Amino acid sequence: LPVLLALSAMSFLLYELVSDLVSGVLVQFFVTLALCFLSGCMYPIAFFPETVQKIAAYLPTGLARMQIADCMRGEFSLRTTGMLLGFALVFLGGAMVIRKIKVAGVRG
Repeated sequence: LPVLLALSAMSFLLYELVSDLVSGVLVQFFVTLALCFLSGCMYPIAFFPETVQKIAAYLPTGLARMQIADCMRGEFSLRTTGMLLGFALVFLGGAMVIRKIKVAGVRG
């Protein structure tokens, strides 16, 4: 559930950043593709240099990968869950601020 919440909030934030549907889909696709590549979702994480491996552990997609791996092993990591929920709050807060700015700009 934290994985779905964090990634959905990230998608919502990305869609709020753009003004039309086509741009939203393209931004969503390319940002998610880049994050998944860097997080070890497409290639094993050991493929990347050590610096990228350390950074991947703090990306939302990297945390999602670790959370899903923990669930498959029957383990639970409070750190990973907390960070995913923290990302979800940050993304939703950012989306709310962007929406408020857009609405205020329309009213004028």
